[in-house]
Amino acid sequence: MVEHSPKITSAEISMLWSTYIGDTMSICVLKHFLQTCEDQDVIPIIKLAFSYSEVPSRLE
Repeated sequence: MVEHSPKITSAEISMLWSTYIGDTMSICVLKHFLQTCEDQDVIPIIKLAFSYSEVPSRLE
């Protein structure tokens, strides 16, 4: 039987890292916006964007 063990390429690692950094930054920025936003009309939009950015707790 032939064993197949593919390796991850540097391009794939780079894409995963970029995605992780971008998502993490979005969460930090949205948390800051929620804490400092004074416009009550904008808060629900920020909360919606934050809910899309959060990792579900079952995956943590």
